[in-house]
Amino acid sequence: MEEKTTVMMTTPMETKPSTAMKTLIVTAGSTVPPMPTTFNCTFEQGICGWTQDNTDTFDWTLRSGFTASSGTGPNGDHTSGNGKYMYIESSSPRRFGDTARLVSPVLTPSDHPRCLSLWYHMYGSDIYKLRIYLHGLMGNATNRTLIAENVGNQGNQWISGLINLAPRDYSYQIVIEGVRGYGYTGDIAIDDVGISEHMCPPAPTTPPPTTTPTPPTTPTPPPETTCNFDTGMCGFTQSTMDNFDWVRHRGQTGSTGTGPNVDHTTNSVRGAYMYIESSSPRLLGHKAILVSPKYKPIDNAECATFWYHMYGADIGRLNVYLQRENSNKTLVYTQTQDLGNVWRKAAFNISGSNAPYQVMFEGIRGKDYKGDISIDDWELTPGLCATDIAPFRLCANTDLDPQLCPVIVATGQCSHTFAKTHCCRSCPLQCVDESTRCGLIAQGGLCKIGKFPDQCCKSCKMAGY
Repeated sequence: MEEKTTVMMTTPMETKPSTAMKTLIVTAGSTVPPMPTTFNCTFEQGICGWTQDNTDTFDWTLRSGFTASSGTGPNGDHTSGNGKYMYIESSSPRRFGDTARLVSPVLTPSDHPRCLSLWYHMYGSDIYKLRIYLHGLMGNATNRTLIAENVGNQGNQWISGLINLAPRDYSYQIVIEGVRGYGYTGDIAIDDVGISEHMCPPAPTTPPPTTTPTPPTTPTPPPETTCNFDTGMCGFTQSTMDNFDWVRHRGQTGSTGTGPNVDHTTNSVRGAYMYIESSSPRLLGHKAILVSPKYKPIDNAECATFWYHMYGADIGRLNVYLQRENSNKTLVYTQTQDLGNVWRKAAFNISGSNAPYQVMFEGIRGKDYKGDISIDDWELTPGLCATDIAPFRLCANTDLDPQLCPVIVATGQCSHTFAKTHCCRSCPLQCVDESTRCGLIAQGGLCKIGKFPDQCCKSCKMAGY
């Protein structure tokens, strides 16, 4: 793996002191074993006297190999490629701005400069901040000063950081802080942290410019118009204007009686899908919003399709919004209630416009934990949607025309398109069999193929689908 050497930019900044540690409490005037004059920690045998701060949000984790999420974190440690390192895990339940801090043993006063060296890894679209503080212990007072900071995705590589520590007539500690970004692809790792009794070596000088012409810049590829979530999120991101995040998952969700057992794409535990986890600490009305990549303006209409799964006694609501640039978002699809343990297809048209746009999937938690809502197989195709896809029920559980809808019921016209989209209370969706062959279809295990889930709703539901 490529390695890079940099001198981390120092940014002096006074912040409030932080003295309490999980396994070592340091206060001004206390007696604490000092750090060796030349110190290096590869984390192979533990964390070498470093401690977890108990005034932060979560802890650094000792690990070897890959981190738990794809698209972030190192593949191995820096020391040997097969050893251990420390990292922050950014997956749920972590939220934006959560902090994890490691605190060094105490460094005694010195009349000469020291060098703090470390290797760090900041790879992932949601990487936020790695900060390093000097925590001074002066008589009966303490202070903490920011001495280095790196922000954002630095690529899938270990990078060397070197920081000069000026002579000081008081004892101090080094604090390494990782700050969680907007999503789960934000794992930050460190390895081979050392302090030596001399100044850091100078950074490599920049070579003189060559006469070799710069190759042309590769244009940014357009956002993906299809996504089955099997290898990643395809540019979808987690909103920060909600209460919790959608989760990329394979197989059955964590609660019985809700959520799918398999994805829609492969109909197996090998494939992945996105879902909202309704278990504690989620509460009634909590929202999770998943935002698509930004799509370019379109001259003609496009059809957006996706598959959704809403199974459980506590299902809340799934809303889909279209957000055009510099415009208010528009509700383009909504669904609620338990629709059985089956994947269903939804579609909506996107009209031509000269403004870029994004699509937002909003999952709203119902009254209890049996409310997992899932989506899979997102796709944009040119042209209007096919007419055989179930219509968008704009009315949800209400009648948009309270005078006409009872007349429609009385005259037996609930199968009319207008009734399906405007008279949801008077003409609710019925779970019935539309074919005499549905019993055989359910017995043959065909309830997840094509239109059978809708045409044979009753038989398939009785068969456990």
